[in-house]
Amino acid sequence: MPPKETRENLERVMASAPALSRAAEGTSPRAELGGRGGKQSSVSASFAPRIHLALVLTGLLTCASTQASEREGIHYSQRDFGGVGLLQMPSARMAPEGEFSFFLSRTQPYTHGGFAAQPFDWLEVLFRYTDVSNRLYGPSIAGEQTYKDKSVDIKLLLNEEGYYLPRIAVGAQDVAGTGLFSGEYLALSKQWYELDFTLGLAWGYPGNRGGLTNPFTLLSSRFDERDADIGEGGTFSLGNYFSGQDVAPFGGVEYRPRWAPITLKLEYDGNDYRHEPQGNNLATASPINVGLVYHVSPGVDLHAGYERGNEFMLGLTIHTNFNAQEGQPKLLDPKPVPIGSPPPTQQSPDWPALAERLEQQSGWRLTEARLADHELILEGEQTRYRDRAKGLGRASRVLANAMGEDIRWFTFVENSNGARLGQISIEREAFTEAVDYRLEPEVLARKVIVSRPDEHGQTVYTQGIDPFRFTLKPGLIQSFGGPDDFLLYQFTANLAAEYRLAPNTWASGQLTAALFDNFDKFQYTAPSNLPRVRTYIREYLTTSDVRLDNLQLTHHEQLNDDWYALGYAGYLESMYAGVGGEVLYRPFGERWAVGADLNYVRQREFDMGLGLRDYDVVTGHATAYYDLPWLKNTVAKVSIGRYLAGDVGVTFDLSRTFESGVTLGAWATFTDVSSEQFGEGSFDKGFYLRIPFDWFFAKSSKTQVRVDWSFLTRDGGQRLARRYQLYDMTAERDFDSFYRGLDAIVK
Repeated sequence: MPPKETRENLERVMASAPALSRAAEGTSPRAELGGRGGKQSSVSASFAPRIHLALVLTGLLTCASTQASEREGIHYSQRDFGGVGLLQMPSARMAPEGEFSFFLSRTQPYTHGGFAAQPFDWLEVLFRYTDVSNRLYGPSIAGEQTYKDKSVDIKLLLNEEGYYLPRIAVGAQDVAGTGLFSGEYLALSKQWYELDFTLGLAWGYPGNRGGLTNPFTLLSSRFDERDADIGEGGTFSLGNYFSGQDVAPFGGVEYRPRWAPITLKLEYDGNDYRHEPQGNNLATASPINVGLVYHVSPGVDLHAGYERGNEFMLGLTIHTNFNAQEGQPKLLDPKPVPIGSPPPTQQSPDWPALAERLEQQSGWRLTEARLADHELILEGEQTRYRDRAKGLGRASRVLANAMGEDIRWFTFVENSNGARLGQISIEREAFTEAVDYRLEPEVLARKVIVSRPDEHGQTVYTQGIDPFRFTLKPGLIQSFGGPDDFLLYQFTANLAAEYRLAPNTWASGQLTAALFDNFDKFQYTAPSNLPRVRTYIREYLTTSDVRLDNLQLTHHEQLNDDWYALGYAGYLESMYAGVGGEVLYRPFGERWAVGADLNYVRQREFDMGLGLRDYDVVTGHATAYYDLPWLKNTVAKVSIGRYLAGDVGVTFDLSRTFESGVTLGAWATFTDVSSEQFGEGSFDKGFYLRIPFDWFFAKSSKTQVRVDWSFLTRDGGQRLARRYQLYDMTAERDFDSFYRGLDAIVK
């Protein structure tokens, strides 16, 4: 039997895995053999936002062509402001869980563009830029550039649609921006055959037409007035929510004929456009808007409409689903080897050749092999497949053809940078039967055991590591919505190298060369009331065409079964050099972990060479991590400590990982810096995506690219962009994800 802690966690995982629905309980190789019993590439958002947008849009366009975003045969389309809805107004509908959309629409004088995401089936969030074509950004800082507004919307599901009851949702528009387009709404939607009806009430901007008394004013006088002054912007103006004397009804209907890839829309608008921000009031001829959505392909929609009785609307949506989308077919991966008859029991394999086949076929980089009675134990690291079960399954195929039939268990001890994180034991006979479809997945699950790593068996082979690795790859740095130009870009060539002095000690660095850009337009340095720890970003990116992004020495140490430590020194990121360390306590089989880092750093010279400036600071944080059991594949992080500008506060981070491996997250930082001292935006916040590299390509890879959307670069709440994080380096401690993907072990 597996040890108690392993059984309990295994049962918890199996209960949550649809494909493996029964609680798993099996015989461990330790018990059977009388043994002892087993008890990424992340980039800081230092450029606001620092985005590999071309990679994202290319992936959306490519993957959208193969993945429909539909539920129950109905396709829900975006409204002009982004988010599922009618035209100008929202509805109670939402996209399927995991949906991600890029949207763009134009109705004079506004152009709306941004990203909408559905992290859960009950929550829709979006990040939007609005270009106001008849207003200037500000001649003193941006010349003739038109005004750009940033905002965030959210929508929450209150009630699912029933036979009689409608679907009900509540939402807020522009909740964390300048507040120019802020408003709230309550929407009800009900489907009747091919017609989908929506009725709602709107407060604030979408309800400017008025016509009804705000029902909340009957409850409290605090709802009587809506304050138009939001100060520095970026704050959650709780006192404004659902406030104002008047509200406006809105409604509409969508017709989705089954015989054509179109959606027809008819809407009664809740805004009369006579109270537009910046005195930009617009003439309207009718409150009725009409539109059409043409579904060009399962992932591309074209929008057209006639709004306000006097203006045409055109729009585009590109969307995909991170839950249902597996990315591109892996045509360049080795094909899984068929399992043949095992060799004679007394025959010893050619270990160097076997180690080479393991790496070629499965990405398993072998460092040591041991034998213990009927068990083969392999120490090493799986370097190719994001799905750990798939990598171990490919390795087990190779072993089944190479090892004598007396070997009944294959045990893989997963290492990372010299640390032993866990071990996975696979019963050979059960695996072979599952590959031949003679064994159900839930039965195989009982024969796959995860446990703490231990040392047993006699060493029969060891292999050193390849000390030197390097990669040459393109890069793209972009900024959206700044005062100099809406889009600033720089294409780069990045040479990254690593030299291993020992399995747990290495030197690494990256050299970046600027190839071509439009950074000659990059003239604006944001004002600051704090030490300029990030707002010198322009100077760092424009002073030199060849930059040393990172050059550091790193040592990783496993202190005991559950404690890990990391020490590092050198040029730690593009703006700071110094020395620091981190410790992490991550108990085996638990959902939580705690850690702390402490760093002394000095600011680097603008040319990003070897020189240093005279600003230095001690910075560090204590961080708690928790894999939330009530939200699938969702991790919450809370960090408390001192930031680069010397301010003290807390950062909240919430991220959801989808079935495709894509992670969507958001962060917000609150420190002892006031909103006035912080400047525009009031506090640091943003969104990020971590996208598996192989999502775009035909070859498997464990590499990820991080894409950040930060509203503004300011100096408050800024953290050191450390290249290595212990929580990420110990990801194999999360065996929940291994069991959820266990069906891939036979692929």
